[in-house]
Amino acid sequence: MKPDIAELKRLAQKATPGPWAVREDGFAVVSEACWVAGTDRRSARGFGEESSKTTAAYIAAANPQAILALIERLETLEECLKTMFGYMESGFLVRDTTHDSEPGWAFRMVQFTVDLGKCYRAISAPDAAELEKEAAAIKDATK
Repeated sequence: MKPDIAELKRLAQKATPGPWAVREDGFAVVSEACWVAGTDRRSARGFGEESSKTTAAYIAAANPQAILALIERLETLEECLKTMFGYMESGFLVRDTTHDSEPGWAFRMVQFTVDLGKCYRAISAPDAAELEKEAAAIKDATK
């Protein structure tokens, strides 16, 4: 089953805002605004209380902010793949000595490095300090 990402995004944007948390008894998911979802000891149907509590914890973890963050990361990674395939299709990644004298080669190399860095960040999710340091290094390199 392939999830409908656009529909997930639409629903997450309209859902009860978070943070979501599991209620103390472990059978309901609540937000600051209201009751979000719940499981019931009586409706566990043979799966038991622990299963109901685990389901409630999963629902709380799959809150709108988490879903939107995952979708954003997925969209970024998809864009990175398109960009990297563009470099491959253009032959840019094939290294030979003729590129060194081409007009704009150095600029394209810097652009490739920036694009590759964006892809790396999307995969590794570094902290803000690391991003600022990398941005400053790129800015200094392009002066």
